[in-house]
Amino acid sequence: MLLPGVTVFGDDIGTWITRQQRPDVWDTLTDRQQQLLQGLGITPTEPEPTDGGNGRSKALSAFERGLAALRQYTARTGNAKIPRHHEEHVVLDDGSEPVTIRLGVWASNIKSPARRAKLTDDQRAALAEAGMEVPS
Repeated sequence: MLLPGVTVFGDDIGTWITRQQRPDVWDTLTDRQQQLLQGLGITPTEPEPTDGGNGRSKALSAFERGLAALRQYTARTGNAKIPRHHEEHVVLDDGSEPVTIRLGVWASNIKSPARRAKLTDDQRAALAEAGMEVPS
């Protein structure tokens, strides 16, 4: 396995592989992307331990972070028309440091057919409540 810091043509492949293996990232990959990574021997790592046995991970999922950024954006602008290049700076409720969410990319990915097929009814309802309609 390549460790973080191993670069190929200037790209840190080790860090990229490590990131793809994180459960919050792995779950956002399409089935085909997961198959390709598994073909290379790359599999997801175990999730972080839960907080106090309540079944919720300490870290927010990629969806929850994106949703927080979407809510902040729509509260500020009054709409969910997000330019693809837009980044939203958010302080999350999980007590972590402020983060920058690539909200335009996240919104585009959520609307892609492969990703929207994986959305739960609760996630669709949360998106609608935040002002973003996702086609079925």
